[in-house]
Amino acid sequence: MNTQGTVTRRELLIVGAGLAGTALVAGFVGFGVLASGPGPFARASWTPLVGSNLQVGRTSLRLVAVRDLGSLRYGDRLLGGQEHFALDFAGTPDAPLASSLHAIEHPQLGRVQMFLSPVDRPGSVLTYEAIVNRFNINVGRSNHV
Repeated sequence: MNTQGTVTRRELLIVGAGLAGTALVAGFVGFGVLASGPGPFARASWTPLVGSNLQVGRTSLRLVAVRDLGSLRYGDRLLGGQEHFALDFAGTPDAPLASSLHAIEHPQLGRVQMFLSPVDRPGSVLTYEAIVNRFNINVGRSNHV
């Protein structure tokens, strides 16, 4: 900054280049983190956890199934089941969860926010469902949200 308290064009270009470089490095670091694993909304993250217990607050739910929702036809494209699937959980009716957004925790998965809905109550088990849909059919946008 000069003695008059204004920013020169040269100073502005230097600061702008520095910020652009920082954003570029942060983008590569972020990409590396995302590329290192499938992420919490990928089917591959949930399939090995079938039969495991997950914590939802003070309530323990068992992941019963990772269910295929079938293929979806969009125009001439057939979109597969890796991008949309259902998670079925079982819990005890003594601590029912409301149909709402919940923090689900597991040592392998970490903590993830998902919308759970109670769907059935066969006997002494309360069944919940979460739908994962990562389809983005807008042209020019990422397929992963």
